[in-house]
This record gives sequence, C-alpha cells and structure tokens, in this order.
Amino acid sequence: MMKDVSTGIQHPTYPPPTSPSKQGGDNEKVGEVEEVVDVGDSRTSGSPLPTGPSNGFIWSPAVDGPCVQTGHLRADSSTSSPIVRPVIVGSLVGALGACIYQEGLFSQVFVFKLVYPSVSSPFLVLLIYVLGTFWAWLLPCSGAFGVNEHAMASIIAISAARGSLAVQTFAVQKLYYNAEVDFLVALLGIFATAGFGCGVAGLLDSIAATSSRYVFPNMLPALSLLTDLHQPTQPKSKPSKHFGVAFAGAFVYEIFPAYIFPLLTGINIFCLSSQNASQRVKQTFTNIFGGAAGSEGLGLLSLSFDWQFIGASCLTQPISYQVNTWVGYALCYAAVTGIYYFDLWNARILPIISAAMFDSHGQVFDQSGVLDDHFAMDDDLLRPTSTALYGHLGVEFSFLHMSKMVGATVFSGRPLAILYFAMWSNSAVSTSVYATSQMKFGNQLNLPSRVMFCCVLWGLVLGGLVNFLTMIPIVKNERVNLVSALGLNIWSGQLTQIMNSEAVTWSLAKQLYSIRGRYAIIPFSSVIGFMATSIQYALHKALPSVAMFDGNVIVLPVMLMASSMMTYGNTSSVLSTIIVAAVCRCWLMKKYKKASEASILSLGGALDGGSQLMVLLLSFTVLGGMSTYKPFIKWAGNPLEGNVDYSQRSFMPIWVIGSQNNFTNALKSVGVVKTFICDVTGY
Repeated sequence: MMKDVSTGIQHPTYPPPTSPSKQGGDNEKVGEVEEVVDVGDSRTSGSPLPTGPSNGFIWSPAVDGPCVQTGHLRADSSTSSPIVRPVIVGSLVGALGACIYQEGLFSQVFVFKLVYPSVSSPFLVLLIYVLGTFWAWLLPCSGAFGVNEHAMASIIAISAARGSLAVQTFAVQKLYYNAEVDFLVALLGIFATAGFGCGVAGLLDSIAATSSRYVFPNMLPALSLLTDLHQPTQPKSKPSKHFGVAFAGAFVYEIFPAYIFPLLTGINIFCLSSQNASQRVKQTFTNIFGGAAGSEGLGLLSLSFDWQFIGASCLTQPISYQVNTWVGYALCYAAVTGIYYFDLWNARILPIISAAMFDSHGQVFDQSGVLDDHFAMDDDLLRPTSTALYGHLGVEFSFLHMSKMVGATVFSGRPLAILYFAMWSNSAVSTSVYATSQMKFGNQLNLPSRVMFCCVLWGLVLGGLVNFLTMIPIVKNERVNLVSALGLNIWSGQLTQIMNSEAVTWSLAKQLYSIRGRYAIIPFSSVIGFMATSIQYALHKALPSVAMFDGNVIVLPVMLMASSMMTYGNTSSVLSTIIVAAVCRCWLMKKYKKASEASILSLGGALDGGSQLMVLLLSFTVLGGMSTYKPFIKWAGNPLEGNVDYSQRSFMPIWVIGSQNNFTNALKSVGVVKTFICDVTGY
C-alpha cells in the first residue's frame, strides 16, 4: 500500500506492466494486455492509481473516490490482435459520433455544457464493445474482442466525435461571408490542423503521456469503463443488458421532448402562469425565467425533462467540480441581471442574452454593409457605425480568445483573417492537448506509440470530413435560423455566431477594446482572472492551513468559466442538472456503494447515446436538416407559435412596452430594484 500525502488515502500498488517486447513492440501487431494494467506511470513499478491534483477541478479522492478501478485483465489466447476489426468498428462508430456532433453544433444539443459540443465517450466505448463482441460471435475465427482492440477502436471513435474547429470556421465563412469552401481545401485544412496537433503531441509523449503527474479528467470515465468491461470476473452480459435497456428507453423517450412534446424541454411555472399578463410582465418573465429556446432568457427555476440537455456529465464529474460550477451559475445570474437592469452599455435595448451583434437601435448589425470585396472593414462605410456596435460576449477566457487578441494586432480590420488565424493557432494547442490525452489513454493500456498516433490522426481526419459533409446541407436548409439572433428550440447557430461576433469585434479592437473604447473591460478581463487566481495562490502560501485557499474548496477557474455559460443558448436545464447530480452523486452512489463505476458510466453513456441518436434521426428527417421542416400537430404540449415554454417570443425593448422617461426617472431615483419590481408587476 502507498499513501497519498496530499489526502492521507492509501492506494493499492500493482506490479509493473508487461514489457512491450512481449507484445511485439511498435513494429509488430498490437498484443493483448497480460496480467495487469497500471493506470499510473506505465514505466514506473508500484505506482498508485492516479487521482490527479487533490482539488475539485480534476478529482477529489476524499469526496468522489477513485475514478479508475483496475485489476487483472483477461489475457488473450492469441499472440497478436487484428488491426482490421478495430479500425472498421472504430471508424463506423466514429462517423456516427461525428454526425451527432455536427448536428448538435447547430441544434443546441450540447450548447449548455461546460465545453463545446461533445459526444459521450462512455457511450462510444460501450457501442464499440457491443459491435466488437457481435463481430467476434459472428466470425469466431477472428478471435475474442480484447482490450487492445477495444482501446484502438475507442481512440478512433472518440477522436472522430471530437469535432473540428476547421469545419466550424468553414461554416462561419459560408453563413456570414457567402464564400464557398472547396472540398479539397477543406480536406487539406482538416488534415493539416489534425496532423500538426498530433505532431506536437508526439513531442510531448515522453513528458505528459507516460507520467502519472499529468491527469486528463475527460478520459477517465472511458478508461474506467473499458478496463471494467475486460475484467475476467466482470459478468459481461450485465453491462450490456443495462446499456441496451437504458439506450432503448432513452431512444424512444427522446421523441417526446424533441418532437411530440417539446414543452418538456423547459417547464417554468412563471411562464405558464403569465399568459394573460401584460406585455411588460411577459417580457420580464421571459428574460428571467424563460430558457427553452435559444437565447431566450436565463431559465431561472425552470425544469427540463429532456436528457439531451441534462447529459451524463453530471453523473461522472466530481461533485466538488460541479459545486463550483453551480456557484459560477449564480454569479452569472447576478451579473447578467445586474448589467441588463442597470442598463450598462445600453443593455435594455438588446435581448438579455444573445450571441449576435446589434447596432445602437437594437437591430441586428449588418456586417456585410461595412465589408469590402476582400472581407476587410471599409473605413468609409465603418465610420458612421463603428461606435454603435454592441456585442454580447461571455467572460470565459481560453487560448481561443487569446489567439483572437493576437490576431487583432496583426490583421486589424480583417475579421475573416482573424477567424482563420484563431483556427490555426487554437487548433495547434487544443488538438495537441487532446492528442496527448489519447496517447496517455493508450499508454496506460500498453498500446505502441505508433499505433496510438495513427488511430488519433485517422479519427480526427475522419471526424472532420464527416463534420464537413453534414454541415453543408444543414447550412443550406437552415440558414435563416442559424443567423437569427434568437434562434429556436430546434436549430440555433449560436456557436458560429459567437465565432463571427468575436472575429468582427476584435477586427474593430481600436474602436471597441482600446482604453477609450466602449468595451475596454473585455481585454482586461484576462488580467482580472489572472490576478484573482494569483491572490488565492498567495493566500494559500501564506496560510496553508486554511482549506478555503488551497484550491480544494474554491476553484476560481471553474467558477469563472461557468459564470459565462448562461449568456447564450438553452438555459432551462440548469436546475434539472443540479438535481440529478445531487441525487446521484450525493445520495444514490453513497447508498449503493457496491454499484460499480462501470454501471454508472454505462447508464449515463446509454442515456446520452439513445437521446443523441434519436435527435440525429429527427433532425435529418422531420426537423429540416435535409429537407423542409415538418412540425408535429399543434396541441398544449407543442405550441407552434411563440416559445415552447409559453414565454414571450419576440424581443421587445423596454422603451417600446412602457414609458422610457418614467423608466429612466425610476432608475435614477430608486435604483434597479424598484425598476425590476415595476417590470414584474406592470405598474
């Protein structure tokens, strides 16, 4: 037993993994794992299970328990593993995942998660396991479907379902610049961004991928599930049965909230009870409580019964991590409401949340009117409008925003150039980090480095091509909804709107983000975030005994990231996500401690996969992805006019509904509290 000095928890130690020479090395076919899989440093004997830094951002052993449980894996009777089967199975599942991702990019399936659109990796791992074992049963001569084949296919599928920033950039170019992208150019762009990132990951292989000091939390659920599925004592039929039942149930149920009964997307008692209220009250209730449609409102106290918006992440993420995100949500509620009702930056003439750009009259900004034939800002056309440009930007800071800040200094006045600069620079970083996580994933299962590299590269390229091919018909058929400032509960182009809005506003950095600009606070927000975390670190060094400062309780990066998540998209699932996480992680898992991590991951992955697959089928059949939109019949659960949660559909500035002078006087005399109460009561 080895003791974790940071937590005091003792971890079991394991023998060193099988020597690569016994598996054929990099130059031979991949062998099966023998005896033991050590999820720590695969080159260090007797290392404990990795739990990562003891904080809520990655994993808190004291609260969440170990994520990856390993043991003796069944040794395969064959001396080598086939290559064709995992490549075919992984490619098929990866293509499905890429389709779900691209459809979800435009149909709001994933817009309210803490990361950009993602497909459940446990679902992909389980689906590969089902297909692989079926192949082995159908063709017994091919041998049993072992852990190494499963790992190879999983790397391909998860990489393909990751999504391509290059394809998102091509979508922005088609939607907002009316410029077509040639297939060959798209193919080369996808391959170049993927290849460069994988190359950087190869350089980091000896540092990050093989060291137990670096933990990639996003891969832990898939790794835990994969290892549990191949335990010799694991009853294989039980996970498959649970997966099949949950998958089928979620698949059938999802047709109701997604098509027949869309009111289930977001039910709010305030929206339902305000049908006969004044326009002023309806609009206020929409801003605060509405959230079932894209960029509708904050969704406060709404309940969602649509699993595609809840997602399995609340079942797998550490509860300490989720608590910090909940605090971030509260900060977002306070910040957005305060900015809007204090009328900062003339916010009251705009929708309360949106990813689009607006002019000084509250109308959607027409960027085509200020761009020349080379997609650069025309100074003569820009002069009368540049000072009246409003952009709804979140406060989340990432390398993508940093790259646009740098691009603004190099390509001032050229939004499309900034967009491509951000694509290349951010792809190099994000793809290399992701590829490194997959290299570590394979390294912990003793896969040769060359095999891992090829699997990741092929998966990224395959996913990018599928993304591109599915993006074309969606953009063609749903262009109007994708560029709409409000969006629908079905289609929304908010992610492409964010990318375009940031590119345009950063191209006008001198007018908007300079010291005297309207939004000077935006570039300095990164400094504020850096100073906040630095102060916490300094306090921890000065007062090491105070737990609040050590990063285990208060995780500022997570809070700040979550504080920007309700500035666009569907917001009706927040309360439901909190309830599901609290019930499952804080009560159910503690009451039934014997339930394995694999069972929980199997359930979450099946629910995600079933709901995502049904939404994919509906999107390309009746919801207009490939043809015209065919709505379900109108009834109480499917109001065809207005928002599905019965809140106010069209955006009305407050000065249209009431008296602008009275509102201004009230704001100046008694402040924002009375103004908010007047909006609610109508007096």
